[in-house]
Amino acid sequence: MTSWAIEPPTEVRAVDVLSDDGSEGIQITWNPAIGSTAYRILRREAFSADEPTEIGEIPADQAEHLKDGRLRYIDQTTQIKTAYVYQVATSTDDSDDVTATSEETAIVKAVGNLFHRKKSWILVFIVTFTALTLVFIQLARSGRKMFIRNISALDAVEESVGRATEMGRPIFFIPGLQGLDSPATIAAINIFESVASEAIQDQTRMVAPSFDPIVMNVMQSSLKEVCTAAGRPDMYSEDDVFFVNDRQFAYVAAVDGMIARDKPATVFLQGYFYAESLILAEVAHSIGAIQIAGTSSDTQLPFFIAACDYTLIGEELFAAGAYIKKDALQLGTLKAQDLVKLLLFGLMVLGGFLVVLDINWILNLFSTTL
Repeated sequence: MTSWAIEPPTEVRAVDVLSDDGSEGIQITWNPAIGSTAYRILRREAFSADEPTEIGEIPADQAEHLKDGRLRYIDQTTQIKTAYVYQVATSTDDSDDVTATSEETAIVKAVGNLFHRKKSWILVFIVTFTALTLVFIQLARSGRKMFIRNISALDAVEESVGRATEMGRPIFFIPGLQGLDSPATIAAINIFESVASEAIQDQTRMVAPSFDPIVMNVMQSSLKEVCTAAGRPDMYSEDDVFFVNDRQFAYVAAVDGMIARDKPATVFLQGYFYAESLILAEVAHSIGAIQIAGTSSDTQLPFFIAACDYTLIGEELFAAGAYIKKDALQLGTLKAQDLVKLLLFGLMVLGGFLVVLDINWILNLFSTTL
């Protein structure tokens, strides 16, 4: 083929890559040029007088083909929201120095998209979970009995409070060593309110030494509300919920001293704990106190299991508030979570079976590379 017979690619189009944050660039497509052995992608900023520069070269036999027969190149060197125009040039083996260049494309920008179409299943999941939650909350509010698996640690709350009442000793409640931004601390406060309700009815003193002053304030307010709701505002004492120290082992040493002196009948260790967990549990064990522990820290769970009478393991800590208080909002949310977990487990089993048959659509749902 002679140089004058070289023809440029036709119908060159440039569009933003969809379903991204703008970082995946711009897609250029064109019809193959007859006799071409290589394609060169040219680009310039739309409102610049500069000459276009070459940003990529593809041998014709290595070009990506789309289903409709067109060729594709993705420019991943773009700047977000910068306007570009593109051209595709082609050449043959007989005329490497002579190229035929296409018309410029329309102006195009790489922009972030509001909706990622490849992750539509996440939207479906969110809508389904929200709908299930609202349905279960409404059922709980209508008086429908919700089955919740018995948790032995929570079944022992009434017994442990009764023991403290019979012995005339206080109950110690230790809400972990994290602040109010920790889910484990919020779960601990929910349990604190439930235990306090039982204790106030039995006229038993609750003592809560706090590691964080904000957590202390919240627990003081919670205890005051519980006392008022039970018709015993006289049972509330601000001194029963107090700040100790925000240094880990200084706090632990002080609390251990209080436990050794006051000899509480029951000690609750609820929240997030670190290396001090066994120190607290061993001291409470040495005075013969019943201990009900609960944490989401998997590194400290073995120590609580070994040293305490009852332990809330992982998610049981977060389910405890719903279990004890029987609040419709918490019950409905808990039941919806359980159902969604069952659904996800079913998808995992089905996905594993389908992968054996080389069917990967369920596996692709959970891909992080979409």
